[in-house]
Amino acid sequence: MATALLDYHKLRYFWNAAHHGSLAAAARAMGVSQPTVSTQVQLLESQIGGLLFERKGRRLQLTDRGKLALRYADQIFDLGAELERSVAGELAETPDELRIGVGDGVPKLVVRSLLQPALDVGPRTRLECREWRPDILLAELKQNRLDVVIADAPPGGPQHARLLGYEAGRSGVVLLGTSDLASPARRNFPRSLSGMPFVLPVPESPLRRSLDIWFDANGVSPRVIAEVDDRALLNHFGQAGIGLFPAAQILESELCRQYMVARVSVLKNVREKYTVLTSQRRLRHPGVAAICQKARQQFTAATSR
Repeated sequence: MATALLDYHKLRYFWNAAHHGSLAAAARAMGVSQPTVSTQVQLLESQIGGLLFERKGRRLQLTDRGKLALRYADQIFDLGAELERSVAGELAETPDELRIGVGDGVPKLVVRSLLQPALDVGPRTRLECREWRPDILLAELKQNRLDVVIADAPPGGPQHARLLGYEAGRSGVVLLGTSDLASPARRNFPRSLSGMPFVLPVPESPLRRSLDIWFDANGVSPRVIAEVDDRALLNHFGQAGIGLFPAAQILESELCRQYMVARVSVLKNVREKYTVLTSQRRLRHPGVAAICQKARQQFTAATSR
């Protein structure tokens, strides 16, 4: 009995749903309706003889069959994207182009520090940078639309198992503020912080989770004035005296100079980690290698001071 050929059109719907975590998100990314994605995934399940997803609340979770299918789908579409680029002459004509995705929680000054080594590789290096939510950027990386993603937390979940992650560095966290706020905050630290105004990252960010743990461990009840997901805006709020604000210790000198603020204290045991993520095929790009190697040295030197 002949075996039906696998329908790669249906496979792409499944692949997008798996990487985006929901049918609705996959539909938005593909520019189709949610029922269309659902129908195509169901037809694929019928063809391969088993469920690929099970629903957990509003999210889709891969079954064991789905995890196996996703591993093969990743390889299929990785090779397809590479074929398209090769036929179009992209690899031959723009060998030094580096497409960078930047997570929206990574400080801009950190991004600049991480990317500088790639620019130093040679005069032909050209960077294309996009900032967005890490989950969207990782999906773009998986689809070969990006070469590197810089994030403030390593990705989780089996769908990212094939990505290569390198800790580009880590930094202590320092509390900064205008002189009117920093001076009283230093007295009787950290108890002095209770009731003082703060500008903090949004609750779902890795830094905010670490800060909340530190506040609880030290019996501090901050008065949160604002929560923002943009580090530049957080710095500007701090400069305006709206509240004390956290920053990566490696950036302290530049932030104090640029925003005319002062240190309150280093927050013991609070750390920020910066991760460079790429795929196996892009690992040999000289710009990627420079980011992974030189940036680690920069951050190690800065945090040891």
